Amino acid sequence: MGGLGDMLDLLLIAMLAYVGGFAVYTAIKLNREFCLFDSRFLYPANCKPKDCKNPGGFILYIIPRLWVLGSLCLLLCVLTVLADFVKVPFLQNWFGRYVLPFAGFGVLLWYVVVNARTAKKFW
Repeated sequence: MGGLGDMLDLLLIAMLAYVGGFAVYTAIKLNREFCLFDSRFLYPANCKPKDCKNPGGFILYIIPRLWVLGSLCLLLCVLTVLADFVKVPFLQNWFGRYVLPFAGFGVLLWYVVVNARTAKKFW
């Protein structure tokens, strides 16, 4: 290991693992408890759970999106680990070098857009 590229790969792996794991945890907790709880990750900026106009609708709206976010982040994390450390041949080409990082950031960007739309819809 060495160089800026490897450090960025490790940062991407850590970020994808954390966001993916936390999204799955949050989806499970929302599904089990079916009530809003304090979380900066879950709500749009400056939106508090107590101010939500339709908490049940928000929960039903956000749970599938959290599952998509969590699943894709964890899948991309595994693929990035396979590309960087296990050296799987088909992941060593342009797919592993360009598609995986952009897909990871694309998934996170998608969730930011989803989260911003929930502010208009439920707050």
